[in-house]
Amino acid sequence: MKSKEVEHQKDLFKQLIENESFKKESCVLKTMLEKSNWWVAEDGKSLSCLSGEICNCSLGLKNKGGSARCRKLLEALPKRAKRLKRPVRFDCGVEKFGVAIPVIQGDKTYGYIIICHSKNEISNDAIELFINFLDTLIRELQKKLELSKLYETIRPRAIALSTIHTIHRIISSTLNLDELLPKLARLCLQIFRAEKCCIVIKSSSKKPIIIMTVSANSKGKGSSSFSSFCKRMLTKEKVLSKGRILSTRSKLCVPLTDEDIIGAICIMNKENGTPFDIFDKEILLTLSEQAAVAIKNAQLYKEQESITIGSIRSLVAALDTRKAGSYKVRESFVRLVTALGKELKLSAEDVRSLRYAAILHDTGQMAFPDELLTKSEKLTGKEYDIIKKHPHKSVSIIKHLVFLKPVIPIILHHHENYDGSGYPKGLKGDQIPFGARIMGLASAFNAMTTKRPYRKKVAVDIAISEIKKNSGTQFDPKVVGAFLNVIQNPDLLALIRKGL
Repeated sequence: MKSKEVEHQKDLFKQLIENESFKKESCVLKTMLEKSNWWVAEDGKSLSCLSGEICNCSLGLKNKGGSARCRKLLEALPKRAKRLKRPVRFDCGVEKFGVAIPVIQGDKTYGYIIICHSKNEISNDAIELFINFLDTLIRELQKKLELSKLYETIRPRAIALSTIHTIHRIISSTLNLDELLPKLARLCLQIFRAEKCCIVIKSSSKKPIIIMTVSANSKGKGSSSFSSFCKRMLTKEKVLSKGRILSTRSKLCVPLTDEDIIGAICIMNKENGTPFDIFDKEILLTLSEQAAVAIKNAQLYKEQESITIGSIRSLVAALDTRKAGSYKVRESFVRLVTALGKELKLSAEDVRSLRYAAILHDTGQMAFPDELLTKSEKLTGKEYDIIKKHPHKSVSIIKHLVFLKPVIPIILHHHENYDGSGYPKGLKGDQIPFGARIMGLASAFNAMTTKRPYRKKVAVDIAISEIKKNSGTQFDPKVVGAFLNVIQNPDLLALIRKGL
């Protein structure tokens, strides 16, 4: 018989003896069988008294060495009951009676119940009723054990499916590696109830770089010593180089694989002190597969973003070749726009889009002649109508760059006014994209504090007063409130006053 099956039978027999229904039924039978002692044996060898009492039958009291012979008799009874596959009666001496009952279910014998030293003879009907009771109870316990085993089998699959769903949500929520990795690490802590997690990603030089370590008792990153420990351990155990799985009582580490090994995830120490098991391993492997896809996507996004930034720099370089004064992106302007985005609690992606928009919002000026852009006199109505087309011109230049798609509505509508008096669509209030409302305020402030061919720059304090004055008309009051907080930054003010 296989060891697992033996363990299953022992577990079931133990549950039978400890079951409340069995205890109640045996109490009823004990009342009928005065002063009886009850014994149990799992395998016919190990014998234990249910009540915890020493057998005090007359055989043990009156005859020298009787106690030893009594126990020898009791230990022999299960063998007979097993061979005969039925209850075995025996004489306990001095008109005392006993019976050995095998606990049988199908072709399996789970154990033995021995009743001895009974003052009353045990009737066949009583034995039959007790056997039927045992049969019914053991069937119920079998069902419970089967359900428990089924649950233990299904549980990791259910958790794995839930994990996949959660990671899909994480993937769709961000393509920023710096945001993705902490989320994955915290998810590991939550699923496995682990105290620590580290995620390691290989660099281009094939040397491991600790990207994220998280401890359950810390909101931020884990300690540098923990990071160093992770790096040494994963290198030593060849999780990173050979893709081996490290599984111990307190550690579980699996590689992150996407064609090649790109890194590893390691969790340590369950909060309740229990060891990591085969189910934890299965779930972490499932998580690592999905995490590898998410990390690879984020890496590809970062590469594409680098290409995008290169394209932006090329456009800016082209704009810088225009005549002096026609176009110049000030560092203070870009800083102001991104600071406003952060002050207004925008996501990292939205702040990044604002930054790109700040650099590219006037690229449409490339389509206009230098004479128009550098004109020192007031523009004619016709010339102003041409200038008003620059948002559309800007969009036509950048629309083919996929990663700049979120930037388009910001650039297109950054000259819309909150009261609907702006251009190109005359949008009003919440109709104007929020990023465009931020850009519109920053652009107006930048224009006032920058020297133009047709006018001198305005003092910063005066420009701030103009922004406050036009709150609710030209500008969104919410954005104005954020601006009044941000503009107090001394470093930003220094840049603005220097014209940088």
